[in-house]
Amino acid sequence: MTRYEFAAGLNACIQQIEKQFGSGTANSTNQQDLVTLQRLTQEFQTELTALQGRFEDLERRINDLEGNQFSTTAKLGGDDPEDGAILGENAHAAGLQFLLLPTDNILTGLSFIYGYSPDGRLNTFTGSAIADASGFINQRSNIYALSGTLQWRISPKVTFSTWGGLVGTYASQTDAFAVSTNYIFSLGFPDLFKEGNVLGILFGQPPKLLEVGNFSGSSGLGENANSFHVEAFYQFKVSDNISITPGLFWVTNPGNIEDNNDIFVGTLRTVFRF
Repeated sequence: MTRYEFAAGLNACIQQIEKQFGSGTANSTNQQDLVTLQRLTQEFQTELTALQGRFEDLERRINDLEGNQFSTTAKLGGDDPEDGAILGENAHAAGLQFLLLPTDNILTGLSFIYGYSPDGRLNTFTGSAIADASGFINQRSNIYALSGTLQWRISPKVTFSTWGGLVGTYASQTDAFAVSTNYIFSLGFPDLFKEGNVLGILFGQPPKLLEVGNFSGSSGLGENANSFHVEAFYQFKVSDNISITPGLFWVTNPGNIEDNNDIFVGTLRTVFRF
């Protein structure tokens, strides 16, 4: 047997002797047995410590399972925000997407996402700070997001795409909630001027907070304007293995705050394919 297997047997022996001492029936244990047991305990101290740690970890997991087991009245998607729904108290998300291809030139879809956040934050790191933080409600929250998408190839040389989403954050302990939205429209012109080249033009709104309810907290970051994102890029094919894409995007009223200066960013991307 391995040292860990021997240590497991030794641990069982120690526990049995401790029980005998506790019940006053240890008369049959002589001094030599105790000396041998003490020597083995010292020799296998590392393995015994490791086993004890494993036992404690196993006991903790069993307690967690017993404390979070499903009941006959459990409901999916409703699954108390203090418990983090069905996946624990850490932030998590799960989603479903349905895609439909009604014609060869049209692709549409619908997506639903359920998430849990210990502090109500979306943590997308886009749009306004107050939208990303769900109004700074700072409470355990369930998050529900619904989005739709459409891609329409108007002609072999023109493709129209759009996407829009609505996100609701709900804290059941206080009934506080927040609602935000974002959307985008784009036009793509494939094979413009040369086969393999693409011109893209995009217009949209980064995440914006629409409403906060049953919550009176203030962060000093309230939105007082609409922020819009305008972008254009042109990808041209240098060779079968190399393409270069210069681009420019413009963000008005960053963070949906009127006093913020507009943002202009130029980009240049080179892709090598092997």
